[in-house]
Amino acid sequence: MSESPIPAPAASPTSADGNDPGGMTRRTALKLAGATLGAAAFAKAIAPIADWAADVSVDEFLQKHYRELSPEAMAKVIARLEADALEEHGVEVHIADPKPQPGVKFG
Repeated sequence: MSESPIPAPAASPTSADGNDPGGMTRRTALKLAGATLGAAAFAKAIAPIADWAADVSVDEFLQKHYRELSPEAMAKVIARLEADALEEHGVEVHIADPKPQPGVKFG
């Protein structure tokens, strides 16, 4: 039997900067960390929208955009607020919506 020579271990391929191409480089780790932080920041930023959907009715949302309401919609909002005050606090309130005087400009 003849003995065959033992082959030398194959060198692992490396990239031009000396890093293993299959491994994680510092650049890849920083990109991954940045992407993770970006996703977390996005989730935190949209959390109020998710809370709004659960806690606020359409009427309450429109109330926040009061300048855009028609007179009929404003009357409904005022009636709802007066009913809420009576139900929650037992107090009858009267809410008015005085319009600005001619020539006065707001926001």
